[in-house]
Amino acid sequence: MVTIIPSIISVLITTAFFGLLFGLIFWGIRAINRSLSSRRIRRKLSAAKMAGEQS
Repeated sequence: MVTIIPSIISVLITTAFFGLLFGLIFWGIRAINRSLSSRRIRRKLSAAKMAGEQS
């Protein structure tokens, strides 16, 4: 009974740690993708404006 409790605590700590780690990684990737996509969208808009002005 005494050996079961610390193992449960350690499992909870490790799962919480990995959950935070993967959450941070996932959030970072999403933030990077958002900035890249917004930059791409802006480039497309500027290209469309230039094409519209030329024609």
